[in-house]
Amino acid sequence: MQMYDLLRRELESPPYCVLASTEYIGKRKGGDLCEGELDLLVFHPEQGILVIEVKGGGVSYNGNTRRWYSVDRNGVCHGIKNPFKQAQKAVRAIKARLARLEELPAPLPFPVGYAVAFPNVAWRDARLPMDAERGLIIDSTGLTEIARILPGIMAQHRSGRHRALTRKEAAAVRTKILYPMCHVIPSVKSTIDEEELALNVMTEGQKELIAWLEDTRQIAIKGYAGTGKTVIAVEKARRLAAQGLRVAFLCFNAPLAEDIRSTFESYNENVDVSTYHALCRRVCKEVGIPFDVPQTGAHAAQRFWDETAHRKLEEALERTDLRYDAIVVDEGQDFRKDWWLSILGLLKDQKEGYFYIFFDPKQSIYCDEIDLPVDVLPLVLNTNCRNTRRICTFLCDLSKVNILPKSGMPEGKSPRLIEYTTDDDQIARIEACVKGLIEEGGLFPSDIVCLSTHSRKNSCLRDVEGLAGRPLAEATMPQDGAIRFSSLHRFKGLEANVVLLCDVTADSDGAKPEHLYVAASRAKHRVYIFHDRSWKMPTYAAS
Repeated sequence: MQMYDLLRRELESPPYCVLASTEYIGKRKGGDLCEGELDLLVFHPEQGILVIEVKGGGVSYNGNTRRWYSVDRNGVCHGIKNPFKQAQKAVRAIKARLARLEELPAPLPFPVGYAVAFPNVAWRDARLPMDAERGLIIDSTGLTEIARILPGIMAQHRSGRHRALTRKEAAAVRTKILYPMCHVIPSVKSTIDEEELALNVMTEGQKELIAWLEDTRQIAIKGYAGTGKTVIAVEKARRLAAQGLRVAFLCFNAPLAEDIRSTFESYNENVDVSTYHALCRRVCKEVGIPFDVPQTGAHAAQRFWDETAHRKLEEALERTDLRYDAIVVDEGQDFRKDWWLSILGLLKDQKEGYFYIFFDPKQSIYCDEIDLPVDVLPLVLNTNCRNTRRICTFLCDLSKVNILPKSGMPEGKSPRLIEYTTDDDQIARIEACVKGLIEEGGLFPSDIVCLSTHSRKNSCLRDVEGLAGRPLAEATMPQDGAIRFSSLHRFKGLEANVVLLCDVTADSDGAKPEHLYVAASRAKHRVYIFHDRSWKMPTYAAS
């Protein structure tokens, strides 16, 4: 462009800045967006900004039609937009942008004006429309003195309140308006959404195992966290139910049972989903056997669940015809040795009935030893398809077992350890973490679960009703608009996009390696561990 080259050559740079052919988006009076393009823009920190609309060739204006025309070399007129109006439109858009700069006070401390250039003609006619001004026109006669006349044009737009920009203000105009450089990282939510696509695909090993189980009636399947044990267990139960068989699906954790039950809505008549203890209570009630859990003393209640409930179920089975064609057990590592006799008693045919146990020895947080009533499949599920690679690596380091990330698994972020000093300090750090994930990361509150090594009443969050302006709900299933809180014990078997594990201390019984393994493996994408200064990352004594 002739004018651009001239300005670049004649104007000392810096402090001048010259832009050419710059597109912009502005707003009309009604608020609708409109697009535009300015031909030239000149910026000087002391003189201000000048927008120059350039019209090459011959130019004419018809006052009867109120239209502007360009005239080509053959004398033919072509209608064009009003150059003064075009320049004014660009000025309004630039002023609106500048008004959003936090470095500039309001009103703007420097002028933003305009001029119209007709570089191929000498404008000798004094007649102009009322919306045009001769002093704002640059014609061919002024091109040779552009460095002298430009400050004069810019001065016509100045007022008494205008001043030169400070160094900081001028730098903001250059870097944020004229020559912006954007570096925006993906939000946590968008990153997690991409990672999720890679996670929700069943591995070939899982598909092969499901097919292999078609010819195997009784077996125990060992699989580490995130390897899809529950997925396979549910799929196997579904296939058996589809054959018309009556299936009992048993697990240890009540929230997990609730979650699994929802997946069998179309098989309700053929599949009974329950925790083992809920089944004990139900069957005893049906046959009239008292099932009185001690109400005084936590130890007495625990002894009842560990040592008495299974005997009552065995007694109840002698009075009922309740039997199942197939039994699928998830969380088998949490079932005590003495319980299996009553579970086998639920099978119609203990030799030929379908009986599958899925277990993870590294998640054994209730039993000291695992003793199963069936053979263990030599094949171990060790391909993780729930957690990102970084979380999977963390689980390997923590448990000292070889858990392989699924092919194509997203890298993700390593679990983050956050040290605190007091409960109040811990709460403040949790609050800041949640605020960042929601307000900056774009996550929904339901994406986040706060797990504790303790129950709610013993947690640092016992008196906290909300975090980052969102309610904190004691729940395991997602709650609209709420962040979930649960003990890590109660959340076992479930999952969330982000896990914040709190109350981790050196003397906590709930912060052993197996507890950290359980908690961290619940997180599909992000893990944050809040610990006191005395705590050190533990490891298993043996693989």
